[in-house]
Amino acid sequence: MFSEGLALYRAGDVSKAVPLLEPDARAGDAEAAYALGELYLNGDGVGRNLSMSAGWFMRAVDHGHTDAAFKLANAHKLGLGIPQNIEQALALYRNASSNGSSEAAYALGRIYRLGDGVRRDYPKALKWLRISADKGFAPAEHELGQLYQEGIAVPRDIETAKHWLSEAASKGHAPARFDLARLLLDGDIASRQSGFAILQLSANNGYAPAQRRLAAMYFIRSQGIQTDAIAAYQWISLAERSWPAATRADLVREKARIANTLDANALAQAKSQIRNWRPLRN
Repeated sequence: MFSEGLALYRAGDVSKAVPLLEPDARAGDAEAAYALGELYLNGDGVGRNLSMSAGWFMRAVDHGHTDAAFKLANAHKLGLGIPQNIEQALALYRNASSNGSSEAAYALGRIYRLGDGVRRDYPKALKWLRISADKGFAPAEHELGQLYQEGIAVPRDIETAKHWLSEAASKGHAPARFDLARLLLDGDIASRQSGFAILQLSANNGYAPAQRRLAAMYFIRSQGIQTDAIAAYQWISLAERSWPAATRADLVREKARIANTLDANALAQAKSQIRNWRPLRN
């Protein structure tokens, strides 16, 4: 029944899938219980119901489902459908991590780094971030790179920072590409050239901070980059689209300052480039 239910779910016929998944889930099938937990968590073809989602994840966890342990940990951490309980969340994250979940290890690293519901503990944060990064999880690699770059909880080590940022960047992690680019832009000529290429890649991925930095480099000749006000206007406009509203006013002012340097033809060219721009998905 689970196979038939899963096929119906994948075909988009959730109303027929749920009755087929439920008997198997109640009988102890961890995958069926997890699938139901996901459906009710996301409201995917059924009414969103966080309590039912947590209940199905619990059934899946009771039968050793690693991803369900991670999702249930999130529910306990945030109080989604069940009472908020950070100790239970930590136990479930550890359970999932011990069974190979790099996301769970990363979540533990973040919790201890930020002191999110617990006392801040950098040694524990580093332990869990390294476990996650050693499994190749890009957000953990990025965070380790930041810690070594800034010398937080570890001695400042630029080469180790570059290593972890490069690992995350190679997986398409746009924030890591941005931080790696900034690090390389502070180096020698060859390093700056590499940094600029990576910055362009991060901007083309649609990462707004990289787009803003690129606009600034094109507008005010920086680190040997030839000025190009049209490109500067394009990138600041694209950054503005996804910039947080609370601080967007600064970008609006920067955009206006760049626009004042363009004649009508140049402005039209810049707007045409903006309309035709599409983010890279790599």
